[in-house]
Amino acid sequence: MSNIRIALVWSMLDRIFTVAMGFASVTILARLLTPAEVGVFGVAYSVVGLSQTLRDFGTSSYLIQEKELTPQRIRSAFGVTLLTGWTLGGTIFLLADTIAAFYGQPELATVLRIICLTLVLWPFGSPILSLLRRDMRFKTLTFIGMATALAQPTVAVILVYLGYSYYGLAWAVVAEVAVSVLLTTILRPKETWMWPSLREWRRVGVFGLSMAGISLIGSLNTYASDLVLGRTLGFVNSGFYSRATGLISLFRDRIWGGGHAVLMSEFARLHREDGDVKGSFLRASVMVTGIFWPLFALLALMALPVVRILFGLNWDDSVPLVRLLAGAAMISVPWFPGGTLLLATGHVNLQLRLSVVMVAVQIPALILLSHLGLIWVPLVSVLTGLVMAGMLGIYTRRILGLAALDVWFATLRSVPATLGICVVPLLVLVFCHPEPRLGEPWLWVAGFGAILGAVIGYYTVSHPMAGEIDALLRKLRRRSFIG
Repeated sequence: MSNIRIALVWSMLDRIFTVAMGFASVTILARLLTPAEVGVFGVAYSVVGLSQTLRDFGTSSYLIQEKELTPQRIRSAFGVTLLTGWTLGGTIFLLADTIAAFYGQPELATVLRIICLTLVLWPFGSPILSLLRRDMRFKTLTFIGMATALAQPTVAVILVYLGYSYYGLAWAVVAEVAVSVLLTTILRPKETWMWPSLREWRRVGVFGLSMAGISLIGSLNTYASDLVLGRTLGFVNSGFYSRATGLISLFRDRIWGGGHAVLMSEFARLHREDGDVKGSFLRASVMVTGIFWPLFALLALMALPVVRILFGLNWDDSVPLVRLLAGAAMISVPWFPGGTLLLATGHVNLQLRLSVVMVAVQIPALILLSHLGLIWVPLVSVLTGLVMAGMLGIYTRRILGLAALDVWFATLRSVPATLGICVVPLLVLVFCHPEPRLGEPWLWVAGFGAILGAVIGYYTVSHPMAGEIDALLRKLRRRSFIG
Protein backbone atom coordinates (compact mmCIF):
# COMPACT_ATOMS: atom_id res chain seq x y z
CA MET A 1 0.00 0.00 0.00
CA SER A 2 1.41 3.38 -0.99
CA ASN A 3 2.32 6.00 1.58
CA ILE A 4 -0.50 8.29 0.46
CA ARG A 5 -3.09 5.51 0.80
CA ILE A 6 -1.79 4.55 4.24
CA ALA A 7 -1.94 8.20 5.29
CA LEU A 8 -5.49 8.49 3.97
CA VAL A 9 -6.57 5.34 5.81
CA TRP A 10 -5.27 6.65 9.14
CA SER A 11 -6.65 10.10 8.49
CA MET A 12 -10.09 8.78 7.54
CA LEU A 13 -10.13 6.61 10.67
CA ASP A 14 -9.54 9.77 12.69
CA ARG A 15 -12.24 11.63 10.77
CA ILE A 16 -14.81 8.84 11.10
CA PHE A 17 -14.27 8.63 14.84
CA THR A 18 -14.44 12.42 15.16
CA VAL A 19 -17.67 12.62 13.17
CA ALA A 20 -19.20 9.80 15.23
CA MET A 21 -18.31 11.59 18.46
CA GLY A 22 -19.62 14.83 17.01
CA PHE A 23 -22.98 13.28 16.16
CA ALA A 24 -23.24 11.69 19.59
CA SER A 25 -22.42 14.92 21.41
CA VAL A 26 -24.70 17.22 19.40
CA THR A 27 -27.56 14.75 19.78
CA ILE A 28 -27.23 14.92 23.56
CA LEU A 29 -26.34 18.61 23.88
CA ALA A 30 -29.20 19.75 21.63
CA ARG A 31 -31.58 18.29 24.20
CA LEU A 32 -29.82 19.98 27.12
CA LEU A 33 -29.32 23.45 25.65
CA THR A 34 -31.66 26.11 24.28
CA PRO A 35 -31.05 27.90 20.95
CA ALA A 36 -30.17 31.06 22.92
CA GLU A 37 -27.47 29.21 24.91
CA VAL A 38 -26.01 27.80 21.70
CA GLY A 39 -26.07 31.31 20.24
CA VAL A 40 -24.14 32.79 23.17
CA PHE A 41 -21.45 30.10 22.94
CA GLY A 42 -21.33 30.44 19.15
CA VAL A 43 -20.58 34.17 19.37
CA ALA A 44 -17.89 33.64 22.03
CA TYR A 45 -16.30 30.80 20.11
CA SER A 46 -16.33 32.87 16.93
CA VAL A 47 -14.62 35.82 18.61
CA VAL A 48 -11.84 33.62 19.97
CA GLY A 49 -11.84 31.61 16.74
CA LEU A 50 -10.78 34.70 14.82
CA SER A 51 -7.79 34.98 17.13
CA GLN A 52 -7.06 31.26 17.04
CA THR A 53 -6.36 31.46 13.33
CA LEU A 54 -3.55 33.92 14.10
CA ARG A 55 -2.18 32.02 17.08
CA ASP A 56 0.63 30.26 15.17
CA PHE A 57 1.18 33.14 12.69
CA GLY A 58 1.24 30.74 9.75
CA THR A 59 4.02 28.59 11.22
CA SER A 60 2.05 25.35 10.73
CA SER A 61 1.99 25.73 6.94
CA TYR A 62 5.53 27.16 6.96
CA LEU A 63 6.95 24.06 8.67
CA ILE A 64 5.22 21.75 6.19
CA GLN A 65 6.26 23.53 2.98
CA GLU A 66 9.78 24.79 3.92
CA LYS A 67 12.28 23.05 1.63
CA GLU A 68 15.35 23.74 3.83
CA LEU A 69 14.06 23.13 7.34
CA THR A 70 16.70 23.44 10.07
CA PRO A 71 16.50 23.08 13.88
CA GLN A 72 16.93 26.85 14.23
CA ARG A 73 13.97 27.49 11.95
CA ILE A 74 11.85 25.04 13.94
CA ARG A 75 12.83 26.85 17.15
CA SER A 76 11.97 30.19 15.57
CA ALA A 77 8.58 28.88 14.48
CA PHE A 78 7.96 27.78 18.07
CA GLY A 79 8.99 31.19 19.37
CA VAL A 80 6.75 33.08 16.94
CA THR A 81 3.80 30.81 17.82
CA LEU A 82 4.33 31.33 21.54
CA LEU A 83 4.60 35.10 21.22
CA THR A 84 1.48 35.54 19.06
CA GLY A 85 -0.64 33.05 21.02
CA TRP A 86 0.02 34.60 24.40
CA THR A 87 -0.40 38.15 23.06
CA LEU A 88 -3.77 37.32 21.53
CA GLY A 89 -4.93 35.46 24.62
CA GLY A 90 -4.10 38.40 26.86
CA THR A 91 -5.80 40.86 24.52
CA ILE A 92 -9.09 38.93 24.48
CA PHE A 93 -8.97 38.53 28.27
CA LEU A 94 -8.75 42.31 28.67
CA LEU A 95 -11.41 43.12 26.05
CA ALA A 96 -13.94 40.49 27.18
CA ASP A 97 -16.17 42.95 29.06
CA THR A 98 -16.26 45.37 26.13
CA ILE A 99 -17.24 42.62 23.68
CA ALA A 100 -19.94 41.37 26.06
CA ALA A 101 -21.36 44.90 26.35
CA PHE A 102 -21.52 45.20 22.55
CA TYR A 103 -23.77 42.14 22.39
CA GLY A 104 -25.69 43.05 25.53
CA GLN A 105 -24.86 39.74 27.23
CA PRO A 106 -22.73 40.09 30.42
CA GLU A 107 -22.16 36.31 30.71
CA LEU A 108 -20.36 36.41 27.37
CA ALA A 109 -17.29 37.93 29.08
CA THR A 110 -16.71 34.86 31.26
CA VAL A 111 -17.18 32.49 28.34
CA LEU A 112 -14.62 34.48 26.33
CA ARG A 113 -12.07 34.40 29.15
CA ILE A 114 -12.41 30.64 29.50
CA ILE A 115 -12.00 29.91 25.79
CA CYS A 116 -9.02 32.26 25.41
CA LEU A 117 -7.01 29.85 27.58
CA THR A 118 -6.68 27.76 24.41
CA LEU A 119 -4.50 30.51 22.95
CA VAL A 120 -2.10 30.11 25.85
CA LEU A 121 -1.91 26.31 25.60
CA TRP A 122 -1.89 25.78 21.84
CA PRO A 123 1.67 27.02 21.03
CA PHE A 124 3.16 24.10 22.97
CA GLY A 125 1.68 21.55 20.57
CA SER A 126 1.13 23.25 17.22
CA PRO A 127 4.70 23.14 15.79
CA ILE A 128 5.07 19.45 16.64
CA LEU A 129 1.77 18.57 14.97
CA SER A 130 3.01 20.34 11.84
CA LEU A 131 6.26 18.37 11.84
CA LEU A 132 4.33 15.13 12.24
CA ARG A 133 2.21 16.08 9.21
CA ARG A 134 5.33 17.03 7.23
CA ASP A 135 6.77 13.57 7.91
CA MET A 136 3.33 11.99 7.21
CA ARG A 137 3.23 10.29 10.62
CA PHE A 138 -0.52 9.95 10.41
CA LYS A 139 -0.71 6.95 12.72
CA THR A 140 0.48 9.14 15.60
CA LEU A 141 -1.72 12.01 14.44
CA THR A 142 -4.73 9.70 14.35
CA PHE A 143 -4.20 8.64 17.96
CA ILE A 144 -3.91 12.28 19.06
CA GLY A 145 -6.93 13.30 16.99
CA MET A 146 -9.12 10.51 18.36
CA ALA A 147 -8.16 11.31 21.93
CA THR A 148 -9.03 14.99 21.54
CA ALA A 149 -12.25 14.06 19.71
CA LEU A 150 -13.21 12.00 22.75
CA ALA A 151 -12.18 14.59 25.35
CA GLN A 152 -14.15 17.57 24.05
CA PRO A 153 -17.67 16.06 23.82
CA THR A 154 -17.21 14.05 27.01
CA VAL A 155 -16.36 17.13 29.07
CA ALA A 156 -19.09 19.14 27.32
CA VAL A 157 -21.86 16.62 28.01
CA ILE A 158 -20.86 16.15 31.65
CA LEU A 159 -20.61 19.85 32.45
CA VAL A 160 -23.75 20.84 30.56
CA TYR A 161 -25.68 18.03 32.25
CA LEU A 162 -24.50 19.37 35.61
CA GLY A 163 -25.96 22.75 34.70
CA TYR A 164 -22.94 24.75 33.54
CA SER A 165 -24.64 25.70 30.24
CA TYR A 166 -22.35 27.57 27.82
CA TYR A 167 -19.61 27.65 30.47
CA GLY A 168 -19.44 23.87 30.17
CA LEU A 169 -19.04 24.14 26.40
CA ALA A 170 -16.22 26.63 26.88
CA TRP A 171 -14.33 24.40 29.32
CA ALA A 172 -14.77 21.49 26.91
CA VAL A 173 -12.92 23.45 24.21
CA VAL A 174 -10.08 24.07 26.68
CA ALA A 175 -10.02 20.36 27.56
CA GLU A 176 -9.72 19.44 23.88
CA VAL A 177 -6.63 21.63 23.39
CA ALA A 178 -5.10 20.53 26.71
CA VAL A 179 -5.35 16.84 25.76
CA SER A 180 -3.88 17.54 22.33
CA VAL A 181 -0.92 19.42 23.80
CA LEU A 182 -0.32 16.76 26.46
CA LEU A 183 -0.31 13.87 23.98
CA THR A 184 1.77 15.80 21.45
CA THR A 185 4.36 16.49 24.15
CA ILE A 186 4.49 12.81 25.13
CA LEU A 187 4.58 11.42 21.57
CA ARG A 188 6.78 14.05 19.95
CA PRO A 189 9.95 12.81 18.16
CA LYS A 190 13.10 13.18 20.23
CA GLU A 191 14.69 15.60 17.78
CA THR A 192 11.91 18.11 18.37
CA TRP A 193 12.77 18.76 22.03
CA MET A 194 13.99 22.34 21.90
CA TRP A 195 13.63 25.81 23.39
CA PRO A 196 11.82 28.59 21.52
CA SER A 197 13.84 31.18 19.65
CA LEU A 198 13.28 34.25 17.48
CA ARG A 199 16.62 34.19 15.67
CA GLU A 200 15.11 33.47 12.24
CA TRP A 201 11.79 35.19 12.86
CA ARG A 202 12.14 37.19 9.64
CA ARG A 203 12.16 34.08 7.43
CA VAL A 204 9.26 32.62 9.35
CA GLY A 205 7.51 35.99 9.45
CA VAL A 206 7.64 36.67 5.70
CA PHE A 207 5.69 33.50 5.03
CA GLY A 208 3.71 33.79 8.25
CA LEU A 209 2.51 37.33 7.60
CA SER A 210 0.70 36.25 4.44
CA MET A 211 -0.60 33.12 6.13
CA ALA A 212 -1.81 35.14 9.11
CA GLY A 213 -3.79 37.35 6.77
CA ILE A 214 -5.22 34.31 5.00
CA SER A 215 -6.15 32.68 8.29
CA LEU A 216 -7.78 35.81 9.68
CA ILE A 217 -9.81 36.46 6.56
CA GLY A 218 -10.68 32.79 6.25
CA SER A 219 -11.94 32.85 9.82
CA LEU A 220 -14.12 35.83 8.99
CA ASN A 221 -15.70 33.61 6.34
CA THR A 222 -16.23 30.87 8.91
CA TYR A 223 -17.39 32.87 11.90
CA ALA A 224 -19.03 35.91 10.29
CA SER A 225 -22.52 34.40 10.48
CA ASP A 226 -22.37 33.94 14.26
CA LEU A 227 -20.88 37.38 14.82
CA VAL A 228 -23.34 39.20 12.54
CA LEU A 229 -26.51 37.23 13.33
CA GLY A 230 -25.93 37.46 17.08
CA ARG A 231 -26.18 41.22 16.65
CA THR A 232 -28.81 41.60 13.89
CA LEU A 233 -31.21 38.69 14.56
CA GLY A 234 -30.50 37.86 18.22
CA PHE A 235 -29.04 34.82 19.95
CA VAL A 236 -32.05 32.56 19.30
CA ASN A 237 -31.89 32.90 15.49
CA SER A 238 -28.13 32.79 15.69
CA GLY A 239 -28.48 29.51 17.56
CA PHE A 240 -30.70 27.99 14.84
CA TYR A 241 -28.29 29.05 12.11
CA SER A 242 -25.28 27.92 14.13
CA ARG A 243 -26.83 24.48 14.55
CA ALA A 244 -27.51 24.22 10.81
CA THR A 245 -23.99 25.29 9.85
CA GLY A 246 -22.60 23.00 12.56
CA LEU A 247 -24.35 20.03 10.96
CA ILE A 248 -22.84 20.90 7.57
CA SER A 249 -19.44 21.26 9.25
CA LEU A 250 -19.68 17.78 10.76
CA PHE A 251 -19.58 16.43 7.22
CA ARG A 252 -17.43 19.03 5.50
CA ASP A 253 -14.80 20.18 7.98
CA ARG A 254 -14.44 17.05 10.07
CA ILE A 255 -14.12 14.67 7.13
CA TRP A 256 -12.32 17.07 4.81
CA GLY A 257 -9.93 18.08 7.60
CA GLY A 258 -8.25 14.70 7.31
CA GLY A 259 -8.13 14.85 3.52
CA HIS A 260 -6.72 18.39 3.63
CA ALA A 261 -3.92 17.32 6.00
CA VAL A 262 -2.93 14.36 3.81
CA LEU A 263 -3.16 16.29 0.54
CA MET A 264 -1.21 19.20 2.01
CA SER A 265 1.66 16.83 2.77
CA GLU A 266 1.35 15.02 -0.57
CA PHE A 267 1.09 18.16 -2.73
CA ALA A 268 4.04 19.71 -0.87
CA ARG A 269 6.12 16.55 -1.36
CA LEU A 270 5.32 16.37 -5.08
CA HIS A 271 6.07 20.08 -5.42
CA ARG A 272 9.45 19.70 -3.70
CA GLU A 273 10.32 16.66 -5.87
CA ASP A 274 8.87 18.06 -9.14
CA GLY A 275 6.26 15.28 -9.19
CA ASP A 276 2.85 15.01 -10.86
CA VAL A 277 0.91 17.58 -8.85
CA LYS A 278 -1.59 18.02 -11.70
CA GLY A 279 -2.58 14.36 -11.76
CA SER A 280 -2.78 14.21 -7.99
CA PHE A 281 -5.03 17.29 -7.89
CA LEU A 282 -7.41 15.89 -10.50
CA ARG A 283 -7.70 12.56 -8.69
CA ALA A 284 -8.36 14.40 -5.43
CA SER A 285 -11.18 16.45 -6.99
CA VAL A 286 -12.86 13.32 -8.31
CA MET A 287 -12.55 11.60 -4.93
CA VAL A 288 -13.91 14.49 -2.86
CA THR A 289 -16.93 14.93 -5.13
CA GLY A 290 -17.50 11.19 -4.95
CA ILE A 291 -17.72 11.50 -1.17
CA PHE A 292 -19.27 14.90 -0.52
CA TRP A 293 -21.78 15.30 -3.34
CA PRO A 294 -23.72 12.17 -2.27
CA LEU A 295 -23.45 13.13 1.40
CA PHE A 296 -24.74 16.67 0.90
CA ALA A 297 -27.49 15.53 -1.47
CA LEU A 298 -28.69 12.98 1.09
CA LEU A 299 -28.49 15.54 3.89
CA ALA A 300 -30.59 18.05 1.93
CA LEU A 301 -33.19 15.36 1.19
CA MET A 302 -33.32 13.96 4.73
CA ALA A 303 -32.90 17.23 6.63
CA LEU A 304 -36.10 16.90 8.68
CA PRO A 305 -35.47 13.39 10.06
CA VAL A 306 -31.78 14.17 10.61
CA VAL A 307 -32.53 17.33 12.58
CA ARG A 308 -35.36 15.69 14.54
CA ILE A 309 -33.28 12.65 15.45
CA LEU A 310 -30.10 14.53 16.27
CA PHE A 311 -31.46 17.68 17.90
CA GLY A 312 -35.10 17.09 18.83
CA LEU A 313 -38.34 18.96 18.13
CA ASN A 314 -37.07 22.33 19.37
CA TRP A 315 -34.77 22.76 16.37
CA ASP A 316 -37.21 22.41 13.45
CA ASP A 317 -36.48 25.99 12.37
CA SER A 318 -33.02 24.74 11.34
CA VAL A 319 -34.42 22.28 8.77
CA PRO A 320 -34.83 24.64 5.77
CA LEU A 321 -31.47 26.19 6.61
CA VAL A 322 -29.79 22.76 6.51
CA ARG A 323 -31.35 22.02 3.10
CA LEU A 324 -30.20 25.30 1.59
CA LEU A 325 -26.72 25.14 3.11
CA ALA A 326 -26.18 21.54 1.95
CA GLY A 327 -27.11 22.52 -1.60
CA ALA A 328 -24.85 25.56 -1.47
CA ALA A 329 -21.93 23.49 -0.17
CA MET A 330 -22.02 21.27 -3.27
CA ILE A 331 -20.93 24.20 -5.46
CA SER A 332 -17.47 24.44 -3.94
CA VAL A 333 -16.80 20.70 -3.37
CA PRO A 334 -14.74 20.09 -6.56
CA TRP A 335 -12.41 22.89 -5.48
CA PHE A 336 -11.75 21.73 -1.92
CA PRO A 337 -8.23 20.61 -2.98
CA GLY A 338 -7.65 24.03 -4.59
CA GLY A 339 -6.93 25.92 -1.39
CA THR A 340 -4.68 23.06 -0.26
CA LEU A 341 -2.80 23.29 -3.56
CA LEU A 342 -2.12 27.01 -3.16
CA LEU A 343 -0.66 26.57 0.33
CA ALA A 344 1.34 23.44 -0.49
CA THR A 345 2.99 25.05 -3.51
CA GLY A 346 3.79 28.31 -1.73
CA HIS A 347 1.21 30.49 -3.52
CA VAL A 348 0.06 32.13 -0.31
CA ASN A 349 -0.45 35.45 -2.12
CA LEU A 350 -3.14 33.87 -4.30
CA GLN A 351 -4.81 32.29 -1.29
CA LEU A 352 -4.78 35.67 0.45
CA ARG A 353 -6.36 37.32 -2.59
CA LEU A 354 -9.06 34.64 -2.70
CA SER A 355 -9.82 35.08 0.99
CA VAL A 356 -10.05 38.87 0.68
CA VAL A 357 -12.49 38.68 -2.23
CA MET A 358 -14.67 36.10 -0.46
CA VAL A 359 -14.91 38.24 2.68
CA ALA A 360 -15.67 41.31 0.58
CA VAL A 361 -18.61 39.40 -0.89
CA GLN A 362 -19.73 37.57 2.25
CA ILE A 363 -19.95 40.20 4.97
CA PRO A 364 -21.98 42.85 3.07
CA ALA A 365 -24.28 40.12 1.72
CA LEU A 366 -24.66 38.66 5.21
CA ILE A 367 -25.63 42.00 6.74
CA LEU A 368 -28.07 42.77 3.93
CA LEU A 369 -29.76 39.36 3.76
CA SER A 370 -30.01 38.99 7.55
CA HIS A 371 -32.26 42.06 7.58
CA LEU A 372 -34.58 40.30 5.12
CA GLY A 373 -34.96 37.32 7.44
CA LEU A 374 -33.14 34.18 8.58
CA ILE A 375 -34.26 32.06 5.62
CA TRP A 376 -32.38 34.37 3.21
CA VAL A 377 -29.01 34.02 4.95
CA PRO A 378 -27.96 30.69 3.28
CA LEU A 379 -27.86 32.53 -0.06
CA VAL A 380 -24.60 34.02 1.19
CA SER A 381 -23.08 30.52 0.97
CA VAL A 382 -24.24 30.26 -2.64
CA LEU A 383 -22.51 33.53 -3.54
CA THR A 384 -19.25 32.66 -1.78
CA GLY A 385 -19.27 29.17 -3.27
CA LEU A 386 -19.52 30.58 -6.78
CA VAL A 387 -16.72 33.07 -6.08
CA MET A 388 -14.50 30.34 -4.65
CA ALA A 389 -15.09 27.99 -7.59
CA GLY A 390 -14.44 30.71 -10.15
CA MET A 391 -11.23 32.03 -8.64
CA LEU A 392 -9.74 28.62 -7.84
CA GLY A 393 -10.49 27.56 -11.39
CA ILE A 394 -8.40 30.49 -12.64
CA TYR A 395 -5.56 29.80 -10.18
CA THR A 396 -5.47 26.08 -10.93
CA ARG A 397 -5.06 26.81 -14.62
CA ARG A 398 -2.25 29.25 -13.83
CA ILE A 399 -0.36 26.85 -11.58
CA LEU A 400 -1.02 23.45 -13.16
CA GLY A 401 -2.26 24.27 -16.64
CA LEU A 402 -5.49 22.50 -15.72
CA ALA A 403 -8.63 24.14 -17.09
CA ALA A 404 -11.68 24.49 -14.87
CA LEU A 405 -13.76 22.62 -17.46
CA ASP A 406 -11.37 19.66 -17.17
CA VAL A 407 -12.03 19.53 -13.43
CA TRP A 408 -15.80 19.79 -13.81
CA PHE A 409 -15.78 17.20 -16.60
CA ALA A 410 -13.77 14.75 -14.48
CA THR A 411 -16.10 15.18 -11.52
CA LEU A 412 -19.13 14.18 -13.64
CA ARG A 413 -18.19 10.64 -12.66
CA SER A 414 -19.55 11.45 -9.20
CA VAL A 415 -23.04 12.32 -10.48
CA PRO A 416 -24.40 8.71 -10.67
CA ALA A 417 -23.52 8.09 -7.02
CA THR A 418 -25.08 11.43 -6.06
CA LEU A 419 -28.33 10.50 -7.78
CA GLY A 420 -28.18 6.89 -6.66
CA ILE A 421 -27.89 7.72 -2.96
CA CYS A 422 -31.21 9.63 -3.10
CA VAL A 423 -33.45 7.12 -4.88
CA VAL A 424 -34.55 4.86 -2.03
CA PRO A 425 -34.76 7.62 0.65
CA LEU A 426 -36.88 9.71 -1.75
CA LEU A 427 -39.26 6.81 -2.39
CA VAL A 428 -39.58 6.18 1.35
CA LEU A 429 -40.36 9.84 2.07
CA VAL A 430 -42.93 10.12 -0.76
CA PHE A 431 -44.85 6.89 -0.28
CA CYS A 432 -44.43 6.06 3.41
CA HIS A 433 -44.76 9.52 5.03
CA PRO A 434 -42.66 8.26 7.95
CA GLU A 435 -42.35 9.80 11.39
CA PRO A 436 -38.75 10.99 11.94
CA ARG A 437 -37.97 8.94 15.04
CA LEU A 438 -34.79 7.00 15.81
CA GLY A 439 -35.25 3.25 15.46
CA GLU A 440 -38.10 3.37 12.92
CA PRO A 441 -37.81 0.53 10.33
CA TRP A 442 -38.13 3.00 7.44
CA LEU A 443 -34.95 4.69 8.61
CA TRP A 444 -32.99 1.47 8.17
CA VAL A 445 -34.53 0.91 4.74
CA ALA A 446 -33.64 4.44 3.67
CA GLY A 447 -30.11 4.14 5.07
CA PHE A 448 -29.22 0.81 3.48
CA GLY A 449 -30.94 1.85 0.24
CA ALA A 450 -28.86 5.05 0.16
CA ILE A 451 -25.62 3.11 0.61
CA LEU A 452 -26.59 0.59 -2.07
CA GLY A 453 -27.57 3.36 -4.48
CA ALA A 454 -24.25 5.16 -4.02
CA VAL A 455 -22.24 1.95 -4.50
CA ILE A 456 -24.14 1.12 -7.69
CA GLY A 457 -23.40 4.66 -8.91
CA TYR A 458 -19.68 4.20 -8.22
CA TYR A 459 -19.42 0.91 -10.13
CA THR A 460 -21.60 2.10 -13.03
CA VAL A 461 -18.93 4.60 -14.12
CA SER A 462 -15.86 2.91 -12.56
CA HIS A 463 -15.44 5.75 -10.09
CA PRO A 464 -12.17 5.73 -8.06
CA MET A 465 -14.32 5.08 -4.97
CA ALA A 466 -15.19 1.71 -6.50
CA GLY A 467 -11.49 0.87 -6.50
CA GLU A 468 -11.24 1.87 -2.85
CA ILE A 469 -14.22 -0.37 -2.02
CA ASP A 470 -12.58 -3.27 -3.88
CA ALA A 471 -9.33 -2.71 -1.99
CA LEU A 472 -11.20 -2.69 1.32
CA LEU A 473 -13.07 -5.90 0.45
CA ARG A 474 -9.85 -7.65 -0.59
CA LYS A 475 -8.24 -6.65 2.68
CA LEU A 476 -11.21 -7.93 4.68
CA ARG A 477 -11.23 -11.23 2.78
CA ARG A 478 -7.49 -11.62 3.31
CA ARG A 479 -7.84 -11.04 7.03
CA SER A 480 -10.79 -13.43 7.19
CA PHE A 481 -8.78 -16.08 5.36
CA ILE A 482 -5.74 -15.60 7.63
CA GLY A 483 -7.95 -15.63 10.70
